[in-house]
Amino acid sequence: MVLFRRRITVIMALLFMATLISCWLGNDGAAASSRTAAVIIVIAAIKMRFVMCDFMEIKYAPLLLKFFCDAWIATVAAAILILQWQARIVS
Repeated sequence: MVLFRRRITVIMALLFMATLISCWLGNDGAAASSRTAAVIIVIAAIKMRFVMCDFMEIKYAPLLLKFFCDAWIATVAAAILILQWQARIVS
């Protein structure tokens, strides 16, 4: 198909589908489940990676900047998952 020849268009379509999946999981009533919340957070981290690489053009940046961007995404996602896990244990 002519529409999906460019990489950026395919990435945009994947981001849109990931957003729909996250919304469906969150509105399914199962959002209270810690596994569902973890899946949504992981999807968000993957989306952040795609946005940074393809829309902010970090993939053409120096290696050190790529490393710090990936580390930032992993740190934020891990912190959210740990805080969510801790809140589950406390309650």
